[in-house]
Amino acid sequence: MYRPILLAIVLCLSPLGTVDARPSPPWIDQLGSVPIQDSGRVMPLDTYAKTLAVQLTGRTAWPAESGPEAFAGRNRMELLCDLLFRADGLLDKTLIAVENRPFKQQVGLDAQRRFFSPREIANTPGVTRLLEAYEAVKAADPEAQATRDQKRAMELRSAVNTVAEFASGQPLAIVPGAKGEAWRRASASGGDPGTEQVQAALAALGKAYTGGGPVADRVADLRGAIDSAGKVDGATARSVSLEVFLNGHRPWLQTAIAYGLAIAVFGLSRLVWRRALTVGAMLLVAWGVAEHLLGIGLRVVILGRAPVSNTYESLLWMGLVAIALGGIAQAANRRAWYLFAGVMAAEFSVLFANLVPVGDQTNTLPAVLRSNYWLTLHVLTIVASYGVLAVASVLGHVYLVKEVLFGKRGMPPSKTS
Repeated sequence: MYRPILLAIVLCLSPLGTVDARPSPPWIDQLGSVPIQDSGRVMPLDTYAKTLAVQLTGRTAWPAESGPEAFAGRNRMELLCDLLFRADGLLDKTLIAVENRPFKQQVGLDAQRRFFSPREIANTPGVTRLLEAYEAVKAADPEAQATRDQKRAMELRSAVNTVAEFASGQPLAIVPGAKGEAWRRASASGGDPGTEQVQAALAALGKAYTGGGPVADRVADLRGAIDSAGKVDGATARSVSLEVFLNGHRPWLQTAIAYGLAIAVFGLSRLVWRRALTVGAMLLVAWGVAEHLLGIGLRVVILGRAPVSNTYESLLWMGLVAIALGGIAQAANRRAWYLFAGVMAAEFSVLFANLVPVGDQTNTLPAVLRSNYWLTLHVLTIVASYGVLAVASVLGHVYLVKEVLFGKRGMPPSKTS
């Protein structure tokens, strides 16, 4: 009786996400690995472009058939190049995502559309009214908080301003300075003193990009000009290289797929081929754990700190603790569901972590946690307790379903009972 229901659950838990398989030209990877200083740290241009893509369009990538005109079916580095070298043309192309229908109706945007051009949003009176209302309230009470719609209006203004700043020739901090100093900024039309060669290289790259010239050669020239103007130290260069690998390898996607398949195979093992499918599920769990450890390890090395800064890291750490606890408990009682519960909790933690906004995934460490051993240890311990609670929660639901729906005993009696 319960087998059709279990099979349906298994199919629902199977990961159905797809990965954009469209290969990128080599020059995109070369340009994406150029370091930039932004948001208090040094990162590759690819990470910077990813943040921009999410800020403007809501995602890091869009299929050609459903994305905005200016970004559909394209690489995020191409979007960055458009912003750098032909942002004027983006002002009138649909680019900025507005998802909330009641908000669109309130401000006067077409509720049936998903994307709008920066100029459309800038000229929408309803958005302007919300911003003016918040500014008036803020002037009267500096402690006043923006409403949800006012926050949406501010996000839209920020997105419009971003495109406008690029259109005005906004320079990027891509020329390394001395250790501890701010990096110098350069663009195709200007920049800080001492960056003239980089400016010329950017101008040549822009000409090749917009005119269909040898872009790869111009990217190589740009990297050479940056190296001549200033070099990054070895530790920073290694961190940037690791982040490029992290962006390309996508360990959290691999982790989610591995855990999701393991859950599905665990479920199928209760229907057919129990021994063989259980072994397969264990191998999938091992793959997921390896990717999970790789992802957290890379973050620790890249950011130079423990995973204690934000909700994103807390969820990832919680999932790792959950699966570790499930594995240890399963080794002690092989007939129970501890490992299944640990994998389920870890899967949900990874999936929810990737719902955290990209800007909040890479923020800097709060001052209170810097060089504070005991506070860092305290945060890791507290978050680990959430992992224990997650495993207990999944176990409770598993045994409740078995007892209530299927009339099965929740746990086999121990040998000592």
